Amino acid sequence: LPAPTAANPNILVTVNSIGVDAISPSILLVATNTGLYFSSDAGATWGLFDTGLPVSASGYVSVTSVFINPNNHLIAYAVTDQNNYLIPGYLFKSVDAGNTWTQLNPAYPASHPRRPLPCRT
Repeated sequence: LPAPTAANPNILVTVNSIGVDAISPSILLVATNTGLYFSSDAGATWGLFDTGLPVSASGYVSVTSVFINPNNHLIAYAVTDQNNYLIPGYLFKSVDAGNTWTQLNPAYPASHPRRPLPCRT
């Protein structure tokens, strides 16, 4: 992923989720606390693909989860976080491989955990 910029050299980028295209595995979407990143060359280069996603209180687009439809790689889903576990996140859908995002309604349920908890079987 891109390194922190000179304007924000101390920002810690946290990877929350990685979506891999089942049809073209070199296509990746990476959900982070500073945006949703896209690579079409297995991670050699990256770009921000968060047009339409809300900016959190921290000034970034905070994405907790991302999923690429295994049957149609143009369709993807992302869950955003408001950097506050008391405020619900939002579920978004892209139909153009992550170039733009549209919020699905209703908002992601506040009572549902946005990050899966580890469990033992």
